[in-house]
Amino acid sequence: MCDIIEVATAVRSASLLWALPLLPNVIASYTGLALGFVSTAIYIAYRQTPSQKLGRLQDAITATADVLNGAKQDCARSSATMLDLEDRLLQAQLTASETQVKLLKARDEETWTEYFDALRRIIEETNKCAADVRDIPIEMLLALEKEKQRKISLGMKETREVLAAIQSPIRPDPRTARRRGEAASIRNHLSTGFMQV
Repeated sequence: MCDIIEVATAVRSASLLWALPLLPNVIASYTGLALGFVSTAIYIAYRQTPSQKLGRLQDAITATADVLNGAKQDCARSSATMLDLEDRLLQAQLTASETQVKLLKARDEETWTEYFDALRRIIEETNKCAADVRDIPIEMLLALEKEKQRKISLGMKETREVLAAIQSPIRPDPRTARRRGEAASIRNHLSTGFMQV
């Protein structure tokens, strides 16, 4: 939903800039240009508010959780890695929830400096948590690729074994025949030694 709003705002700003030369006089052109810059600045400032950042963080956590649930099924052998990633994601959810509570309580601050200091801390925590959430899909993809490589290597090994079995002649291996001969001679020697006693 946020992406649609972003695209609409970008289109509106671009159409405003294209319409500037069509305005009849210089004052109207500068007024339109100033309005375009002001609306862009307001939009950028709005995107940086703690509530917007927390909303984007919650969306990222939800999307990452969906991908992680699918990856756990595909990567059963790397379950320890997936459990670690799931633990980190749950920690991020807890941090986001705690930050939301801090944001709600920040409105009760008595002075403006305390309020803005609380907002600054909330933004820092949100940015740190968002960076942690962004790292989780990368590590998950690395684990999935390792699992994929393991399966490919196993398939290559099986294919080469089958190919070697097909290409090898049916005659026995000379080492196996030699071992059988040695075993037979030891058996004969032992049996003759017991008979002499």
